[in-house]
Amino acid sequence: MSETATESTETPVVKRPRKSRSIVAVVFFVIAALLLPLGLTAFWAQRTITETTQYIETVTPLSSDPAIQDTVATIVSEQVTSAIDVSAALAKVLPPAGQALVGPLTSAIDNLLDRAVLKVMQSAAFQKAWVVFNTAAQKSLVTLLEGKPDGPLQVDKNGTVLLDTTALYQAVRQRMVDDGVSFASKLPETPPKDKQIVLLQSDQLAQAQAIYSVTHPVSTWTLWVAIALFILAIILARRRARMVLAVGLAVLVGAVLLRVGLSIGESQVQLALQNTPLAAAEAAFFTTLTRFLTNGIEWMLGIGIAMAVLGWLFGQSAPAAKIRSWTRADVESAEGSGFAGWLRRYGRLLALAIGVSAIVIILALSLTLGQLLIVSVSLIVIGVLLWFGLGKPKDAVLE
Repeated sequence: MSETATESTETPVVKRPRKSRSIVAVVFFVIAALLLPLGLTAFWAQRTITETTQYIETVTPLSSDPAIQDTVATIVSEQVTSAIDVSAALAKVLPPAGQALVGPLTSAIDNLLDRAVLKVMQSAAFQKAWVVFNTAAQKSLVTLLEGKPDGPLQVDKNGTVLLDTTALYQAVRQRMVDDGVSFASKLPETPPKDKQIVLLQSDQLAQAQAIYSVTHPVSTWTLWVAIALFILAIILARRRARMVLAVGLAVLVGAVLLRVGLSIGESQVQLALQNTPLAAAEAAFFTTLTRFLTNGIEWMLGIGIAMAVLGWLFGQSAPAAKIRSWTRADVESAEGSGFAGWLRRYGRLLALAIGVSAIVIILALSLTLGQLLIVSVSLIVIGVLLWFGLGKPKDAVLE
């Protein structure tokens, strides 16, 4: 009797609540999913745009790009011809009977000037001038975003951002003087006109400054926080395979959003520069400047697809369980514990998952934006269907 009473009064063992862990895991997952696109963008901007050394390393190769050389040559040639006013000079020296030659001679001289300037663009001297100019432009951009414009980038009374190309003109003029071009020493030291190019309107500048003020303070840690929160979400989740699938889909969605945003950004830059001398060089400059971000998006796309595939294959759905059963049918009796035993048992499944992921990644990286959107939406729909209703939960490897 006493034993029975003693047993009845024993405090029951209380299992550690797991619901709170799941809630925390979901919260971490949502925060990480929101931070990831912002974090990668901020990290790219901090590394490529606001750091002078990295910016110069990124844009220096552009000095050898034919589109950049032609664009700068056109800008400087127009400044040179405006300084000389070839037509007016010829009209003064030619007799009345020779005035009909003013037009053809002006065109011929302009062509000579263009070739002389382009020759400078293709020399090592231009590469040095390009570095000097871009160093000043990058520092000027940072001060502009901070609301203190200085250097080649200036803001007029209407809030329009202007790029002053005087430094490029001076570098080319000095090189032509050094090369013994006869008329170069007679050119003014600064271009008399057309030395400023409109880059941004006041509303676009305000948007850029607002984005900078938000992203710059957090640019060094946001990406790493997002990654850490994803890892914690997987560790804390009750159903880890499902969380791996969710993280993969979140990374994939983030990659697609960034890719779309990058395309929109390029369209906006094209629109802003379409009527300026910089229009021809926009594509080369934008592609080079955003190369790190583009690579990051491709990595996100690959990682997202791989995690989604792995999360599904090791999850609870009936199709995934059947695949696992098929892949390990002949090693069911494999002995061993820990990672080595798991690898012997599920090695074929892991190889299958890696192979499928690799094929999908290789195909996805070669797709156009529209094709990428179709593939991404399809994968998301498939993932949601597999998550919420295909088959009874059984034989989950990571649960």
